[in-house]
Amino acid sequence: MSSKLSLVALMGIILCGSITRAALIPIADFRSSIRTHQGGFFRCIGGRPNQIVDQLVTLGQPEAPAWRIDLNGKAASNGVGVLVPIFDETTTTSTPLRIGRGKLILRVLGQLGRRRLRIELVSASNPESAGLLLGTVKADRLDSNTWKEIRLAIPLDQTGSRTAAYIRILVEGPGKAWFALDSLAISTKVTKPSDSIPTTDLTSPRKIKKALWFWETEKTLSDEHSKTNLLELCQSQGITDLYCQIPYSYEDDRIELRLANEQRAFNAAAHSLGITMHALDGGPDFVFQKNHPRMIRLLEALGKLNKQGAPNERYRAVHLDNEPYVLPGWQNDDKRREIIKNYIVLNQKLRSKADELGMAFGVDIPFWWDLLGADGKAKFTYDTEAGKQPILEALFPLLDNVGIMSYRVRVTGPNGLVFHCLNEFELGEKLGVDVFTAMELGTGDDVDKGTTFGVYPWSYFHGQLSTLETVLSRTPGCAGYSIHYAKPFAEAVK
Repeated sequence: MSSKLSLVALMGIILCGSITRAALIPIADFRSSIRTHQGGFFRCIGGRPNQIVDQLVTLGQPEAPAWRIDLNGKAASNGVGVLVPIFDETTTTSTPLRIGRGKLILRVLGQLGRRRLRIELVSASNPESAGLLLGTVKADRLDSNTWKEIRLAIPLDQTGSRTAAYIRILVEGPGKAWFALDSLAISTKVTKPSDSIPTTDLTSPRKIKKALWFWETEKTLSDEHSKTNLLELCQSQGITDLYCQIPYSYEDDRIELRLANEQRAFNAAAHSLGITMHALDGGPDFVFQKNHPRMIRLLEALGKLNKQGAPNERYRAVHLDNEPYVLPGWQNDDKRREIIKNYIVLNQKLRSKADELGMAFGVDIPFWWDLLGADGKAKFTYDTEAGKQPILEALFPLLDNVGIMSYRVRVTGPNGLVFHCLNEFELGEKLGVDVFTAMELGTGDDVDKGTTFGVYPWSYFHGQLSTLETVLSRTPGCAGYSIHYAKPFAEAVK
C-alpha cells in the first residue's frame, strides 16, 4: 500500500544532500488522507461500540475533516481510548520507527468533562504492551470550537533514540467526553534520509457506488405500495446498484421466470432513477458440477427477458451469492480443493455466458479468502496445470464486480471492515474489477453480534456509515460499499 504524506509534512521536511536537518513525520493527517503513516488505520480500544464511537466528521476552526471520538457515561474510567499505528499494520514485516530527539504534535479539540487524555508511546509491536507516558491533557486545555496544538517531548532511551510503534491515547476518568484529532506528527532530527518518511501521494475524495441487497422481490413486485417504498428508499439514500433476487421456478431442467412483466416494469422505474439492476441468486449447492446447468439456464432466461423488453427494462448485470464454504466438505482439505475447482469452473462458464448476453457478472465472497497458511502461502487455492493458484487470483479475472462480505461492527482498525478488504482493493484496482466492501444490518436473536450493526442503536450505524464513506472515498481500488439488506436498512434510515 502506498504511504501518504500530509501537507504539513511537505512544509516540515527539509532535505540537504544526504542529511535531513529537520523533519515532521506524519502519523495521520485527516485533512488529506485517513490512512495512518504507512497504511494502517486508527482504532478504538477498551470499549464496546455503544460506549466509544469513532467517526470522521467536519468540525472546528478552520473547518477540516477530523476523527472524532465520543464516550458515553458507561465507558470505563481507564483503559478506554484510541490507538494509532506508526508502522504499517497491513503487512507481516512491520518495522517500528526509530527516531531521535523529537516531539509528538497533536491538533485537538473537544470537551473532556471530568476526564483527561493520557498520551503514551508504545515501543513494542504489540499494542497492548506497556506504554511510555508522554503527557496528559486536562479538560481546561481543550476548547470545543478551536483547535489546540499539543506538543509533547519524546524522551530518549540509553541509545540516544526511541522506538515508536503506536501512539496510545487513553481517556481517563468518569462521565461523558469527546475529542477530535485532525493530525498527528512527530517532529524529529534524523541524520540520513529514512524509509520511514513517505513519498508524496495525496488521495483526493472521489464519488463511490452504493449497493443494496434485496431478497423479497416476488412479494414486492406484487404490491404497488411496496415497490414505491423500495424505490423511494433507494433514491433517498443514493443507492446506485440494486441486487434483486430473481423470482423463478426450476423443474425438469427448465427455468421459468415469474412476474416477468412486473420485473421489466420495475427495472424501468429503477433505471429512471439511475439505479443499475443486478439479477441476484445464489446457493452453496449450485457450486456442484451437477447444478451448473441450472445456473446457465438461469442466465439464458434472463437474456431472453432482456431481449423481449426495451433497453431500460433490462437487467444490466447478474450477481451470485453462492457460498461454497458452508458446504459440509469445506473443512476437509481434499474435498475443499474439489469444491473450489467446481466453484471456479462454474464462474468461468457463467462469465462466458454473461459476456454472450451483454451482462456484467459479479459474485459475493468472504473477506478471509486471502488468508495465508502456516507456510506463508495462500491457504485457499485453485489447482491448475501450472500449480496452485490463490483463489482470488483465479476468481478476479472472471469478474466485473465483487462484494466482499467484510461483516464487522467497526469500520476502522485491523479487525474493521475496510482493513479486511485492502488486499481485494489492490487486486481489483490491478485487474479492473469493481470491489465493494459490505455492512451487515441483520437483527434478531440468532445474529452474530460481532458482525452486524443491527444489534446497536441505529445512530451508531449512521456514524460508522459516515466514516465508511469518508474512508472509501480516499481508498484506492474501492468502488463503494454494499448494504445487507433492504429490510433492516429501511428501519435504520426511517
